[in-house]
Amino acid sequence: MRRKPILTGVIIAGMLLAAAPMAQADESDLAVDVLDTLTVTDTQADVPGYDGDESFEYPADVDDDIYGPKADMWDVIYMRDFDPATIKSDDGDVSYGVLRNDPYSGKDVTYEKGGASEIDIEHVVARSEAWDSGASEWTQAQRDAFANDPLELLAVSSGGNRAHGEKDAAGWLPSVGVKSTSVNNPAYDCYYVARQIAVKDKYDLSVDMAEKDAMEDVLATCPAQTIPDERDGAYWESGDAEPLPGDVNGDGEYTTGDLTGLTAVVDGQPYAGFAPDADSYRLPDGDHTVDITGAPDGWTMTRATETSGLAVTRTFTIVAPDGTTVASYRFTWDTVGQTGGGDTPQTPVVPDADDDADAGDGAAEAPDAGDGTVPAADQGDRLPATGATVLGVGVSALMIIACGALLAVLRRRTRD
Repeated sequence: MRRKPILTGVIIAGMLLAAAPMAQADESDLAVDVLDTLTVTDTQADVPGYDGDESFEYPADVDDDIYGPKADMWDVIYMRDFDPATIKSDDGDVSYGVLRNDPYSGKDVTYEKGGASEIDIEHVVARSEAWDSGASEWTQAQRDAFANDPLELLAVSSGGNRAHGEKDAAGWLPSVGVKSTSVNNPAYDCYYVARQIAVKDKYDLSVDMAEKDAMEDVLATCPAQTIPDERDGAYWESGDAEPLPGDVNGDGEYTTGDLTGLTAVVDGQPYAGFAPDADSYRLPDGDHTVDITGAPDGWTMTRATETSGLAVTRTFTIVAPDGTTVASYRFTWDTVGQTGGGDTPQTPVVPDADDDADAGDGAAEAPDAGDGTVPAADQGDRLPATGATVLGVGVSALMIIACGALLAVLRRRTRD
């Protein structure tokens, strides 16, 4: 979005901030880098002495010659943040305007002075939060400068402003919004956190660990987000930031949209059904070779193969230059079981008592047969166990009959 330059922000900021502590980074700096320069405390201190409007006086008067005798700092922000074509004012006093794409709701919100309050001027870093983060040690003039700094101020929907209250980023974000009405704006989280970081950097305010963690979580979704300066309203371009290495599509994020150059190769041929945003593929049964090629420069890919019985799973994990796992692709298939040599059907093998029952597929290896099959040449030389039993019984019976006959002959001769 194109910046709307305002002389008010530049001139008033210069007048008010001369005495304020300032250590501001450049607008082109990445928010995540500036965050790493802030002082971090274990927990948020609760510093006594804060007294609301007495601790920070606002809105400040502005130059009558530039804005008119009725203008104050709130009117300056209205002029910056409202759609210029909708603004109505009298001697600098803005009486009407439309806020397009409200940061906290994503909706257009109308401001009409004297009517129901639908728009507030928001302190992006709550004043009590600033007090506890270091402002308690400032002079009154420094605190007043902070409370009237255009970098710290935004026109927002009143419901969102009140939902934010005095919370830091660990307690509230635009994506949380107004819980009672379910009105929120997740698309503004990155801008919101970046603006808070810019303010805390400029005024040397600290962040606690929970607050920093929440900011890092947001910025992980928009690593190219830059910080604003006093001239910027709710939205500003991050185009001046250095491009992310390996960000192929240039959207400032690592996503599967950067992986359009990937090609899956199955059995030496490109796999037509492969798409970077689909993660699972089932191949026909058989033996396959699978690989993926074409990962962007700076990205890494790991390969892993897992087998379970006849099932094979080949997994490819794609990792962005910052270490984020962006995609994981799985190819699965079943191998075909062995059927023995030639046309001879495979002979089932009975496991020996001494064989390990957990070996391989549960079948123990037969003796003298490397593939578990009895060689055909040996089958004819073996007497089936049942046949051997029958033959043994027959021989014994013949011997008994012969002995009986011999005894009978001897008895007969004895009688004679």
